[in-house]
Order: sequence, then C-alpha cells, then structure tokens
Amino acid sequence: MPRVLYAITALFKGTGLLIRTAQNIGYAEAFGLIGLGVFMFVVAVIATLLRVSLINYGPGPGTNSLFVMIITAGFLLITLWIACLMVVGLQYVRNLSLVKAAVSVAVPFGIYLVYHILLVYADSSLICYLQLP
Repeated sequence: MPRVLYAITALFKGTGLLIRTAQNIGYAEAFGLIGLGVFMFVVAVIATLLRVSLINYGPGPGTNSLFVMIITAGFLLITLWIACLMVVGLQYVRNLSLVKAAVSVAVPFGIYLVYHILLVYADSSLICYLQLP
C-alpha cells in the first residue's frame, strides 16, 4: 500500500522519501488495526450477551439485518478512520495539499470499497448469517 500511495502522490508532484511514507501509512494501519480489534471485541461481547448464532441452522435466510448493518457500519467507519489518518500522513510526509492527499488516498480506498461491496453483497452465500435464538 505505501508504494501505491507513493506512486499516486508522485503524479501530484509530491516530495519526500518512500521510507517516511511507509512509516506514516504503517502508523495509520496500526491504529486502524487497534480500532478493528476493539470493535471486534465489542461485537463478540454483544453477540455473546444477546446469544446471536453465527451459523444458520434452520431453513430460511435467518439474518439479523440490524446486527449485520451494525457490523458493516463499524467496518466502514474504521476504514474511513484509516483513510483520514493516511490523508493527514501523506499531506505531511509528501508535502501535498489536503485535496491532493485526499485524492491520493481516495483512489485505492474507492477501489477497495467497490470490491468489498461487490464481493459481500453480490454473492449472498458469502454473507455471515446471524440469527437470534
């Protein structure tokens, strides 16, 4: 990811070293992984307390759409948080304006989000079915 962002920012005449770009992108990803870990822990605790089944045992879809929406919204918020951290990092490291740094991050993240939406929502067999007992 740092090399991709470095190449994109080079198109915008960004200056700075690849190693510093990798460091700042790594910091953003590390904080994102910490946030993701906390989010997954909270989701696991809530699923345990509400006795949400992670496997659909009976006939029918068996989805708890509210729970699925909460999980999806949490992942999207963490992804946007990582993107914001990367924008600030690229703006600082590569000496770019806020708009150029945001466009540099928006391109790979936009591709990732479109891929995620197509992968998860186009093929319903990949959705983890949740149901309350």
